[in-house]
Parts: sequence; C-alpha cells; structure tokens
Amino acid sequence: MLKLLDPNSDAILRIDKIGSSDNLQVIGTKVICNSIAKNQHKFVFVKINQDYNQKNQIVCWNVILSKKSGWMGFGLAKRQRVLDNNYTFAGSGNNFDHGCFLISSNGFYWNSNLKTQNNCKIPDFVEPSTGDIIKFKYNKSVSTMEISYNKFYTKLESVSSEKDDLYPCAIMMANGDELKFSLANNN
Repeated sequence: MLKLLDPNSDAILRIDKIGSSDNLQVIGTKVICNSIAKNQHKFVFVKINQDYNQKNQIVCWNVILSKKSGWMGFGLAKRQRVLDNNYTFAGSGNNFDHGCFLISSNGFYWNSNLKTQNNCKIPDFVEPSTGDIIKFKYNKSVSTMEISYNKFYTKLESVSSEKDDLYPCAIMMANGDELKFSLANNN
C-alpha cells in the first residue's frame, strides 16, 4: 500500500517537497532538476490523498517527460529507505537495499524485492523520450506495477513493502531535466 503524509489534503496528487531531494524546483506537479552536480541522484516523491488511496486497490499515475537529457528512473520507492540511504541510489545486482521499484531510462529494472528484476536489462526496451507520457498502474492486491508508453509495456513483480511506505517517485540527474506527474484513471 502507498504511504501518505497529508491525509487532510484536498489534492489527490502532490509533490512531497519536504521528503524529496534538494536541487529540485517544484511548480505544482512539475519538477525541474536544478543542479550542476554530476552523478548525484535527485529523488522526487509524490503524495497521494489518503481517501483516494484507501478506496483504490489499483492506483494509476502518469509521468510526462517535458525535457530529458540524462539518466532517469521512474516507479515506486520505499521513501524511508531512500532517506536512510541519504538519497543515494546504489543499485547493483547484489544490492537490494536501494528501496526502489523502477525502470531506468537506459533500459534496466530495479527491484528491491526480486533478484530477477534487479539491475537486469529489460527485454525489447524502448527508451522514453521528451514528450512521452509514461503510465503506471500499481495493483496493491497482487503486488505488481505495470508501466507503459508508446509501444512499450513491462511489469514489475513483488512490488510491496512490509512497512507500508511506498511512494510514486522519479530519479533525475541532469540539470534542466523536467517532468510532470498526473493522476490517471484505472483503465
């Protein structure tokens, strides 16, 4: 289940400005990477309204790529694990401690719970590009997350957290990269 920080918010989807990394400019649900530091992962987390989250076993959202020039990752993350790791994303085949359930823009799965989907090349991957709308469908009851855009589709398995702290997220690295989050219907 997705963890919520602000159960009294009227907005269904909002950027978590406090939990997200520094060097990100947030305007509504738009996020711009504002850092010239190289090789630093900037995490942006999204909060979903508690009422909406509790009523829906399937939660859907989109990430719209407005500008992409560097490596990015998209999906869900165990927010507290990322904070405990000081926003570092040390993904490797032997490291499950990154706390993420993502696909990366260079065509890899990152799955904290499943070795066969951790630091593994995605078959038939199509790299997302500027203007793409990446669609996410997280099914809490079967612990899966479907990801699709253009003619690309994939599914991550075993997407769950015993501490109930999963947040939609993106990781950005290149100065000027820009994306926007939006809620989507469950179709």
